[in-house]
Amino acid sequence: MNQFKQTSCVILSAGYSLRMGMPKALLEFDTNQTFIEKITDIYASAGIDEVVVVLQPNLFELIFSKHILFAEKVTFVENLHPELGRFYSLSEGLKTINPHNSCFFQNIDNPFTSMEILYSLIQVKDEAEVIIPAYGSKKGHPVLINQRIVSNIVECSSNEMPINSFLQQFNMKHLSVNNPNVLANVNSEEDYAKWFQKKGQ
Repeated sequence: MNQFKQTSCVILSAGYSLRMGMPKALLEFDTNQTFIEKITDIYASAGIDEVVVVLQPNLFELIFSKHILFAEKVTFVENLHPELGRFYSLSEGLKTINPHNSCFFQNIDNPFTSMEILYSLIQVKDEAEVIIPAYGSKKGHPVLINQRIVSNIVECSSNEMPINSFLQQFNMKHLSVNNPNVLANVNSEEDYAKWFQKKGQ
């Protein structure tokens, strides 16, 4: 039985990556995969119905110029207004999924999403409208939201609202996991060195 039936995923990669100096989606995860390949592969391999990546226009063109091969269920949404922030990007992605599905979402800057984490979250999906993994006292990614929240985000008229603030109005569960990688946030060269144990040095 596929536990991820009627589940979608939205990956947010529409930022400018100013601190990193290059698109985070194209950072090397290992010698075989970039961040975007690693993250989309995990969701596709889990049996997620739809894997949607929201990209800003320059990155959209760059990724397709590299002829990267993605799983058939991976689709891309071009965010023409990345300056409007993460909530707008998430809304643009959610507009393209099956409205009856629950949905994982995460930023491109955490490439450590694993099958174990996804299974942990999906197993408690009926216990709250928002499921957030937590390591210690800190909340991480990916986040799992139900169909009602998907609908509310798509219908929300305020694009500038912080996602965390919006989600606080719903029933929320912080799921304790024994994996610090849920906290990863690779926004700079220093972050990259930290999470990859000074890779390349």
